[in-house]
Amino acid sequence: MIANNGCLTLLVVPCFNEELRLNVSAWRSTLLEFPNITWLFVNDGSNDMTWNLLNELNGVHNLLLLNLEKNVGKAESIRLGILSEINSNSYQIVGFVDSDRAFSNSDISEMLFFLECHAEFNAVISARVGLLGRNIERSNFRHYIGRILATYIGLGSRNFPYDSQSGFKLFRNEPELVASLQSMFLTRWYFDVELILRLTKEKGRQYRIWEYPIREWRDVAGSKINLSQSLRILKEIFIVRQLVQTHTKSMRQLWI
Repeated sequence: MIANNGCLTLLVVPCFNEELRLNVSAWRSTLLEFPNITWLFVNDGSNDMTWNLLNELNGVHNLLLLNLEKNVGKAESIRLGILSEINSNSYQIVGFVDSDRAFSNSDISEMLFFLECHAEFNAVISARVGLLGRNIERSNFRHYIGRILATYIGLGSRNFPYDSQSGFKLFRNEPELVASLQSMFLTRWYFDVELILRLTKEKGRQYRIWEYPIREWRDVAGSKINLSQSLRILKEIFIVRQLVQTHTKSMRQLWI
């Protein structure tokens, strides 16, 4: 494993009511293994013991904590987290990762190493693909629902990711990234798609994204989706589908 990656990196970890899923000991080990990564944990208005657990990580030199008094959702907490730090240090790579640690440390290292070695790519995003030699543990229901929705949203688009909702993404700290974060996202659950659309709006095919099939992933129990959120997700699916279609039409005009 390549743990001491050379690029100065900022990774935002959004947290909302993670009391039962936040493994403080495992996270401390991860933080210490990657000294060149600044880990910014954003407490998104949690009303349980999440903030107390995050403070147990204090003392690790590459840890930052941001406490939002009001719950604003994953998309906004990531956006606010990146904007709070992106100009305070010379970060070369900026990204975000889910707090449930469904990923492996080796995938963090390899994705970072990929961006370091491939200057022609602007971003690398994880993809949960059950290839031979991989250990991808996902429920069949989540997998097939995800595939159906991804196919529907990306239908007709040449460059739609296979797994846009995988919660680990890395981007070069470039003007396109800063510009893409200046306004709130229209969706909470599909902001990843919005972000990719914003990043490719100006540069089109010149903004290159590599989708990396991660080695390990496991679904972590404790979904916070209730009936009202399920209805909101359905609404967001139609919103982001329209955004993708509009973006695809504009890109076709540039390519002709």
